[in-house]
Amino acid sequence: MTSRLKTLGLFSAAALLLASGGAHAQALSAADAAVLAGPCANCHGTDGKSNGKIPPLAGRPAATLAAMMKAFKGETPPPGTTIMNRLSKGYTDEQIEALAKHFAEKK
Repeated sequence: MTSRLKTLGLFSAAALLLASGGAHAQALSAADAAVLAGPCANCHGTDGKSNGKIPPLAGRPAATLAAMMKAFKGETPPPGTTIMNRLSKGYTDEQIEALAKHFAEKK
């Protein structure tokens, strides 16, 4: 029950940030990116350190991560895409860049 509440809280916080995405022109802070990254842990592991079939995000180059997210968000997502094409459409390009930087800095 506690993990469900924690997950719900992370999704709620991310939804609030997504909803306000275009409301400001300033860059997202590291704290904003950490909140946006919360739901990613469900599949990619805590801090992007996946141990399973889902690829890890931690330590990958920010440019690579951003390009992948934008490809998922595009009209023709990469072959084999399951859920990322739907999830990535909820992020602005600014948020994608912040997420990419966040995971690139994880070791």
